[in-house]
Amino acid sequence: MNTQTIRIMRIITKGETMLQKIRNTKGFTLIELMIVGAIIGIFLAILVPTFISFMDDEESANSDIQIEQTIDEKEDEKSEGKL
Repeated sequence: MNTQTIRIMRIITKGETMLQKIRNTKGFTLIELMIVGAIIGIFLAILVPTFISFMDDEESANSDIQIEQTIDEKEDEKSEGKL
């Protein structure tokens, strides 16, 4: 073999090792990321309406308590003759 052939062989083998390094890199594939995104989307689709409903119920309960307190205060004022 002549020196030029040896150089070409070295370049080819370096290219192959570079490809092997690229293929062996750690990371996630696009499909894996898409699956994780879909799972998160499903969880959010279930949890967000539940959370909003919970917040509305809490707000309604707080309003009911405030109304009852106001009624009690007015009844106390009426019984004391302040009104």
